[in-house]
Amino acid sequence: MATSLEATFNVTGRGTYTNALDMSIPSDPLNIGTNGFDAIQEVFQNGTGATAGNADLWFHDKRTLATVSTDNLDLAGSLTNPITGAAITFNRIKLILIDLDAPATGVFLRVGPGVTGASNPWIGPWAQVASNYITVYDSLLMVNRTDGWGTITAGSADALSIYNSTGSSIVYRLLILGGSA
Repeated sequence: MATSLEATFNVTGRGTYTNALDMSIPSDPLNIGTNGFDAIQEVFQNGTGATAGNADLWFHDKRTLATVSTDNLDLAGSLTNPITGAAITFNRIKLILIDLDAPATGVFLRVGPGVTGASNPWIGPWAQVASNYITVYDSLLMVNRTDGWGTITAGSADALSIYNSTGSSIVYRLLILGGSA
């Protein structure tokens, strides 16, 4: 029997911006899902990842990154399938979710090809600039449901690099969803 993947991610929310004046409180409410701001729903169905909404691979893990160290996650062969235990070879990444277990002031991760200690960096969503990275203080969600990000090249451009420059170890959770083609 072949493995199958199905995943749905929903982003909704609301907020109100107010200004307490002497005689009134003007407000500007906004709801994601109404007011012309569509709810965001990303649905991934089983497929090789070559077309919009297709994905057939994911990797997830709870990891601890020691102070002043780098996690170089090999997207082309060293991560393992949670069902079969076999090595995963991503050809395109469609979603990255990172969540710090205990966000606090001064606690953050840097994610991307430009972090200290990056080895065989995958450029991915960093606009084809090898020196770029994103700083994650709490959570990070990046989605490219249509085409995914490429190019993953085994042995030379295949590592998602995550760096901890802070003075303490950081526990984080990671989900990578993508396709084999």
